[in-house]
This record gives sequence, C-alpha cells and structure tokens, in this order.
Amino acid sequence: MDERVIKGVRCLVSTYREFEQAALPAKLSLPQYRMLLFLLNFGSRKAADIASVYLLKKPTVAELLGTLEARGLVRRSPDEVDQRSAMVAISTSGRKAIKDFERLLATALENLIEGNEREQILQGFEVFHEAFVRVRSERMATLKGYRKPQAIA
Repeated sequence: MDERVIKGVRCLVSTYREFEQAALPAKLSLPQYRMLLFLLNFGSRKAADIASVYLLKKPTVAELLGTLEARGLVRRSPDEVDQRSAMVAISTSGRKAIKDFERLLATALENLIEGNEREQILQGFEVFHEAFVRVRSERMATLKGYRKPQAIA
C-alpha cells in the first residue's frame, strides 16, 4: 500500500478528532452536520435513502433526524408518491446552523494548517473535494429521484 495513502488516512482520522473537539461548545454534532449537509446538497429525501448513501443503519439515521427535527433544523412531510413514507428536508434554521457550524470548523482547520504550506494544503483539499463529489454523485445516482448536487457556498 502506498505510504502516502496511509498518511492520508491518519491525517483524516486525526482531523476528524480535532473537529469533534472544536464542535464541543456547538449545539450540533458532526453526524448531525453530515445529515444537514446531505439534505442541503440533495434536497428532500427519505431516511432510508440517507442510510443507504452513508452506509448507516436506519435506526441511527432516524435518531439523528429525530433530534434535528426536535430542534427545528429539519422538517418532515408526507411522500407524495408513497404516503406511508416521510420526506425529510432542511429548514431555514438548519441552513443557518450549517453556516454557523462551518465557521467554527473552519477556524479549527485554519489553526491546524496555518503556516507556509497553507495554500498547498488548500489546493489539495480542492482536488480531494472534487474526487469526493464524483464518488458521492455516483452513489446518489443509484437512488430514485436523483438530483444533481447544488454548489456548496
């Protein structure tokens, strides 16, 4: 295995831990942020679709979405095609929560990468992000009602 890949894995896992620490004072967890970001990018979805894309168990997704709904960050509505199912969408408050949370995490990341290699690291993030979006889009294409991702501002 390419040692650079191993270093990348270690870096991502360590960075995730840094983000967990930075998020402690926030009213949002990293898994909740992921759910909101998914709904922002792909629009209203069934909980089962989210579980499928993120490879999570349905009860885990239901618990996360229940917490977000109780806080007013998402809203549920009946599925027009299958009235037995509910569609989950991000609310205006959820959009604001994403922006606030991203500012918090961006500050933590800036603290990690400050120095002479900052621009090089940010360019690497751009390349990595493009690859990630391609993979995620391929995964989403297998779901009914697929919608292309919106640009993340």
